[in-house]
Amino acid sequence: MLPRNAFFHGIHHPKRQRCGNNWNMMAKRTFIRRKPRYRLATWDYGSNGHYFITIVTTNRMPAFGQIDPCGISLSVEGAIVDGLIRLIPSQFPYARVLTHVVMPDHLHLLLCLEKTEADFQADAPLVRSNHLGGPIPHCMHRNDIPRIVRWLKARGSFEIRKDMPEFGWIRSYHDRVMRSRLEVRRHAAYIDANPRRAWVKMQRQKQ
Repeated sequence: MLPRNAFFHGIHHPKRQRCGNNWNMMAKRTFIRRKPRYRLATWDYGSNGHYFITIVTTNRMPAFGQIDPCGISLSVEGAIVDGLIRLIPSQFPYARVLTHVVMPDHLHLLLCLEKTEADFQADAPLVRSNHLGGPIPHCMHRNDIPRIVRWLKARGSFEIRKDMPEFGWIRSYHDRVMRSRLEVRRHAAYIDANPRRAWVKMQRQKQ
């Protein structure tokens, strides 16, 4: 019997079974793969706080530039993404970009949500009901981290595909909720040092 884990669940269909014995002659199990959960299930991503975000291009396509000793030489596509990141505070007034870096095949963001009481009240209208019968906001209209990432990826894809039709992002993104000021400082330092660290790694691989 195969073990169950987070990605496989025991939905199975025995194809053949020998009667009268205590064992199966052929008991092949077909498991249905469920989508893994990328977000922290117990956290509200519309709440105030600091968030470390990583978004990667499809197949690690190095569309955004090249690494050099001085940092990153952004391509036209990389400059587009960098400009969109800088537009986030004007597009979403409740969000601040503390620091960011655009690498050849991915980007890192350190976002801070500072929503006011008016921002919380202006959140998505109650348009549908949950399984308990209570109303919940429509997830596409909430002022939260997923909405910012959707805008960045959609706008970036639209602009970049004008000259690079094959460009794309991976389906989801990685995030980490910052729980302390020390964690914020550590991730900010990680982002700032990322280009230099990538350059050193590339030089070591050439040796």
